[in-house]
Amino acid sequence: MIAGAAVVVAVGVGAAAVPSVRHEYRLWRSCLASEGIEARVGDARLASIEGGRPLLGVIGDSWAQGAELPDPLDAFPYDVGLMTGMDVLVDGKQGTGFLNAGPCKDDPIQPRLATMLETRPDVLVIALGLNDAVLDDDDVHTAVDDAFSTIDEDRPRRVIVVAPFDPPTAPHARVRDVGAYLEEASLRFDFEYVSVNDTPLTFLEDGIHPDEAGRQMVASEVADVIGRPD
Repeated sequence: MIAGAAVVVAVGVGAAAVPSVRHEYRLWRSCLASEGIEARVGDARLASIEGGRPLLGVIGDSWAQGAELPDPLDAFPYDVGLMTGMDVLVDGKQGTGFLNAGPCKDDPIQPRLATMLETRPDVLVIALGLNDAVLDDDDVHTAVDDAFSTIDEDRPRRVIVVAPFDPPTAPHARVRDVGAYLEEASLRFDFEYVSVNDTPLTFLEDGIHPDEAGRQMVASEVADVIGRPD
């Protein structure tokens, strides 16, 4: 693959106390649900389309994985690849974050970063944060700093951090806190930071994941930041 990289960190958002309990339940159930999704695409944690062009690497949660979609390859990272003329390598795992290792507790961020950075993507997208909103602030901040330091040691040529998404059913204030820290950390590490939250996204019935129109909006915002071919 072509050397170089950029990093996009996409994050999620949420609702109040009771809805956040429902959200935790969804994460617990996803431990079993994600197995079938991975089997359908061979390995949904490292799935790629066509070879030979600049590489877009994405580490993310269910939004990147396409966990609630009939075809996970309809997830937004693949649309970003089509819009920017890049191949796509996706490590998406439902329920994960910078600190949250997922419903099965077996997907910490550091090994995922190491694997992705070894591929030398031209653009690296990190779509994480929503699932950290239910965890301790200090621990999340430490995990973010550790992840950004790992990226910085093998520094991509660009780093783009996407602010937390804001689905209707997540703990909004807590996710905003995660987003504020990501913005501050991005400034310290000299990463770019962008938000899609001014875009009126639309969602599936679960109130967490974007529908087709919402996915296209997210993909378009990220593609504009990366840059589209002339």
